[in-house]
Amino acid sequence: MFEKNVPDQVKLFDLGIYGDSSVSVQIAAGWFDWFCEDKSLRNKTINLYGKVKSILKANEKGKRFDPAKTYLFFKNNCPMRGHLYDSISLVSMETREVIYWITPRSGHQVDNDEAQVCSPENGFTEPIAKGQWKDIVKYFEGQ
Repeated sequence: MFEKNVPDQVKLFDLGIYGDSSVSVQIAAGWFDWFCEDKSLRNKTINLYGKVKSILKANEKGKRFDPAKTYLFFKNNCPMRGHLYDSISLVSMETREVIYWITPRSGHQVDNDEAQVCSPENGFTEPIAKGQWKDIVKYFEGQ
């Protein structure tokens, strides 16, 4: 899973390689951990790759990360108080460290379903951008 960079992962998605709902295919698509039912992963993959594509397009302007030197993985999170939610982690291929953690909709009750981006800029303690998905895209545009 960690041998392909984000553009290559997106290319495989666009070719339909991740279209099968089998767990092995969904792991290849980028799933690292999940609390939802296995059969839910395929639809989540479709949704999250749409989000990844919008981040890549925005990043062409903002240049916040180098997609060629980054890979992604997905996680379905289970907070103590709230509901299941998905996240995208963008990881440096060189250091294997997360450079951006992104959720299209946080499941923690205190977050009111906001989209968020966290990074090591502030030790992942608070979001560096939050709000609606369009706010996350604007962040990656450099705004």
